[in-house]
Amino acid sequence: MAAVLHPPNKLPAASRVAAGCYIDFEGFAANEHSASPPPVLVGLYRKNEEGAFQFQQVVFTEEYRWAAEAAGVEHAVLYRPDRLGFMKDLVDSLRGSKPLFAYSEYELRVIERQVGHRITKRYRNVRSIARRWLNQPDRGYPKPADNSLRSVAQVMGIPLEKKLERGGVTARLRAVREYSASRIRWESAPQKVKRQWREILMHNHWDVLATYQVMVHMRPIDHVADQ
Repeated sequence: MAAVLHPPNKLPAASRVAAGCYIDFEGFAANEHSASPPPVLVGLYRKNEEGAFQFQQVVFTEEYRWAAEAAGVEHAVLYRPDRLGFMKDLVDSLRGSKPLFAYSEYELRVIERQVGHRITKRYRNVRSIARRWLNQPDRGYPKPADNSLRSVAQVMGIPLEKKLERGGVTARLRAVREYSASRIRWESAPQKVKRQWREILMHNHWDVLATYQVMVHMRPIDHVADQ
């Protein structure tokens, strides 16, 4: 693909914030095997057919199938090995009035590599939107320690629950992988490993919902949420 394009960083209308899909990927960082490993899972927060917001996670990687199918969390966790098919379906669900929100451009690049074409105009990087919004002199917020989701959420008063330490997801993914490729292995996995899997899922859950809450903090949607 051609030169990198960046999504618009203007704060969207409340109707778009309410209609958007909020996502966050979890997986491994670049390593000796791959400069851009595909994500293990994605968390999504969006309206269902009844118009109510719903959170779910989709696990793509076969090595985590049995952990996904016995996740031990209250929200839905699905196993779908057809990563490309999922990405295409996600992109097909987007339009200008229903953008995709994430707290970086990492998710944008992952999806574009998978589907092979640009989706920049339908994507919103919440980090760049929040940075621009907080930099306006009349806001009255303390300056975040950095541009991370944790720091921005903190200055906006959004609770920092279930957020793992830096590198915590990768370490837990490695531990879980030792047991999650077969049903028998996962059933006999130590409780510590099963807890680590739940911690990954809840970390991702917090990231997705905090991304949504940052947008709603900047652009309240109560009056349009049911439209």
